[in-house]
Amino acid sequence: MLEALATHPGYIVLALDVEQAVEFGALAAVRDPMDRLILAAARVVQARLVSSDESLEGYGVERVWD
Repeated sequence: MLEALATHPGYIVLALDVEQAVEFGALAAVRDPMDRLILAAARVVQARLVSSDESLEGYGVERVWD
């Protein structure tokens, strides 16, 4: 799955880095650790999220879902 996503031009697979870990710590209001990790990564690389999860709204990341 990761390999298929990595070769698709519309997606990127990110490795966790220090900048994302610091951003993770800044998102203490987000209780779910996986949501925090996803939001932190998206904020650092200024990416949009493809998600139906409305709880990800309001954290400076554009959530895409139709």
